[in-house]
Parts: sequence; C-alpha cells; structure tokens
Amino acid sequence: MWQQFARGKSGTYTPVPDDKVQYTYKGFLISFDSYTHYVSAGDKTYGSIYTRGVAAFTSSSDFTLSISQQGVPDNIGEVFNQHDIQTGNKAFDKRFIIKSNDEAKLLLLLVSRSITSSLQDMKTIRLEITDGDGLFGEKPLKGNFMLYYVMAGKVKEISQLVKLHQLFAKLLDGLVKICAIQSGHTEK
Repeated sequence: MWQQFARGKSGTYTPVPDDKVQYTYKGFLISFDSYTHYVSAGDKTYGSIYTRGVAAFTSSSDFTLSISQQGVPDNIGEVFNQHDIQTGNKAFDKRFIIKSNDEAKLLLLLVSRSITSSLQDMKTIRLEITDGDGLFGEKPLKGNFMLYYVMAGKVKEISQLVKLHQLFAKLLDGLVKICAIQSGHTEK
C-alpha cells in the first residue's frame, strides 16, 4: 500500500526499517514514514508506532506554530512564553493546544476549515512548523524550517496516506499564500 502510494506520486518507497515514502509536491520534498518509538521501563521495552510527515523549506518570516492534542506533553509554549490561541472553531479549540509566534498568520492559515477538519479526522498528536527538533529528534538542515506532523498508529490504508498528502498540500499552499514560507524549495 505504501509502495502503491509512492508510485502514484512518482516518489520513492523504502521498506527498511519501517515503511517510508518520499515525493515532491510543487518543489517541496515530502516524506511520510511509520516509526516505532521504543521506551524502556525496568527490564522491559515497549514500542509505540507512529506515522510521521516532514516537508522542509526556507522560511521568509521565521513563522512557527505548534498544534498538539490536549493532554500531550508540550513545553514549546513554556519555552517561548506563548499562550494558547483560540481559532473560533470550538470543537477544534477544545481538542487542540495551538501556539504560534504570529497569531495573525496562524489564524489566516487555520481559517481553512478543511485544514482543521483534516487534523480532527486523523489521530493527530502534533503538527509543527519549526526550525528545531521534532517529537522524536527530527531536525531540518541548518537554516531551514520543517512542516512536521505526527499521528498515533501506522497508516494501513492508502486513503489515509491520500488524506495525509491532502493535509500537507493544503498547509504548504496556505503557508505560501500567507507569505510564511518561500515556494518550491526542496531540502536534499
């Protein structure tokens, strides 16, 4: 299924160590993968599976955002002394903690109900635009930013990968539209 999705996007598929797909959308290199995160407690090791998405780019405004599910540990806002931003979408605001260094741009981006609906429909844990670390230590190249997404579980249907692609496409297009990122830069 991951391989079929990669072929449909003229991308590449790598099965090791977990499924990984890379393809280009309007000049942006997008990578989706399944990732098993291991935690040891005493003499036992536990693994949790996640699906991640990353697209790296050059930012024209150093715009950052963090959207995390309520109840997921989040110290980003504490570090930058940011407050939770309300979008006006009550169901979305109740489910997610939203932070940004530019509230006006964030609200312009999230005015699209298709973006907020996509995040609610999926098992979203975190969505970020950052030049720092992702949830599991992922980093863009120095001087770049990344659109970073994590959801619980492994995508098992091609329709879920299509929905994840649609979310990334809407976000990247929206970020270009509000002049938060430069279009068409692909990180190698």
